[in-house]
Amino acid sequence: MNPVDRLKIDNLKEILAQIERLGKPQYIPELEEVLIREIAYLVSEGTETAREELRKLEKIIEELDCAPRHKLLVSAMKNSIKGALSVAKLCLF
Repeated sequence: MNPVDRLKIDNLKEILAQIERLGKPQYIPELEEVLIREIAYLVSEGTETAREELRKLEKIIEELDCAPRHKLLVSAMKNSIKGALSVAKLCLF
C-alpha cells in the first residue's frame, strides 16, 4: 500500500518514516507531487486557516531528516517544497 495516499500535513514525518521502512524511495517524488498540489490548493483557498497550514508545513519541512541512503531524494524534495512555499508566501502574505 502506498503511504502517500494517506498524506496530511500533520503526518508528513510519519509518511516519510514509513517510506523508509518499506524501502520504497520511489514514493518520495510522488510525495513531493502531492505536497505541491496541497500547497496550490491552500493558496487557492486563501483563508487564514490555509496560511496556518502553510506555516505548519514550512516548519515541518525545515525539521525533516531521513536515512543517509535517501538523503539526496529528500533534499531535492525539500528544495522543491521550499520553492513552492516561497511562491505561496508571495501570493498570500
